[in-house]
Amino acid sequence: MSDMTFGTRPQPLQALDEAMRVVREKAGSVRFGTITLTIHEGRLTQLEVTEKRRFGG
Repeated sequence: MSDMTFGTRPQPLQALDEAMRVVREKAGSVRFGTITLTIHEGRLTQLEVTEKRRFGG
């Protein structure tokens, strides 16, 4: 699979570096949960973090 699909523009490196920094930060801080990346037209547009916490037992 290629890095770039026909008709899409690559994401600026500065924006991609910032996004990857946030992904690494969140991945290191979530003990249980999910990190969802949303890609739109070949560009990372959104990051969602869902953390699960259990109490008791």
